[in-house]
Amino acid sequence: TDNAARAKIYGIDAETTLNVTEHVGVSGGVVWLPKREFTEYRNDDTGDTLSGNDLARAPERSATAALDYRYSLPGGARFSARLEVNTRSGYFYTPDNNPAFSQDAFNLVNLFLRFEPASAKWYAFASGRNLTDADYFNQVFIQASPGYPDTYEAGFGVRF
Repeated sequence: TDNAARAKIYGIDAETTLNVTEHVGVSGGVVWLPKREFTEYRNDDTGDTLSGNDLARAPERSATAALDYRYSLPGGARFSARLEVNTRSGYFYTPDNNPAFSQDAFNLVNLFLRFEPASAKWYAFASGRNLTDADYFNQVFIQASPGYPDTYEAGFGVRF
């Protein structure tokens, strides 16, 4: 167990959603953290001073943008689609900022489709995640956990 005594973080976190038309919506968000560092940190096990290092798992920039399409079909059925793009700048997984345990910048593109009849008693969906097959990791501490490769799914649901 190790604990940093102090850290300093400041930046901007903003998001918005806008219905452009009855059928089309856009949304997006951005996080910019120009300052995200340990200001007082001495590793109890090694004695290393980590003050001035970047916080672990804190990218300087991350952003999300999405385009939503909703359409009511004749008879009351509904169709929707969502395209998402997510991006993150590189970051470290460990407080010592070891480059061997870092993540390069990456982008993810996802697509979601859904159909629901007027009765709303069932629905069908299809999705694709990480459509560009970006290489990234969820974590690299103790046991590495790679991010999802390009993944596709289709399904059907029933409401009782």
